[in-house]
Amino acid sequence: MESKHSISWWNCVLKWEIGVVTGLLLLSAVLALFGSNRALDADFAGTMRTLYLAAWSYILGLVGVVAITVWTLVRARTRCQ
Repeated sequence: MESKHSISWWNCVLKWEIGVVTGLLLLSAVLALFGSNRALDADFAGTMRTLYLAAWSYILGLVGVVAITVWTLVRARTRCQ
């Protein structure tokens, strides 16, 4: 059985990582909306840069979701027996 300190440390780390992943996914949504609104402007390069950043922040957010899921499942399998 884990100590309270260990459980609170895991909860703190997990909350921090979920916050970062959520931030990346929200950033990708905002950049995609901003890029689609900029598409009406004549600045093609700026629009493409914004959509490029949106795509990469979305990819990093999804990788983070997968990593947190795998990490949590491994932790639950090894620690919660």
